[in-house]
Amino acid sequence: MINNIIDSKGDNSSKQSSSSSSSSSNGSSRILPATPKMLVLVVVVVVVVVVVVVVDPAVVVVVVVVVVVVVVVVEVVVVVVVVVVVVVVVVVVVVVVVVIIAAAF
Repeated sequence: MINNIIDSKGDNSSKQSSSSSSSSSNGSSRILPATPKMLVLVVVVVVVVVVVVVVDPAVVVVVVVVVVVVVVVVEVVVVVVVVVVVVVVVVVVVVVVVVIIAAAF
């Protein structure tokens, strides 16, 4: 009877290891660990946009470098979010430049 319990536990552990490997290859398990990175990315982008609006549009180069590094470091799941954030930053910078040019005339 004790051997049956040990054997059933061994079967469960082998099933769990096979299911965990399949879920990790699926990519769905990557979403949860990437969430804090996404939050940090959003905070960094908001701070950089504020700096660009207040200080100098030349900081856009730094934003591009940071985005490239994040794309390389972070999982593929976040690439879509990064692309959307880059587009939003570019649109905000263009709007700010247009407003500054319009205010100059």
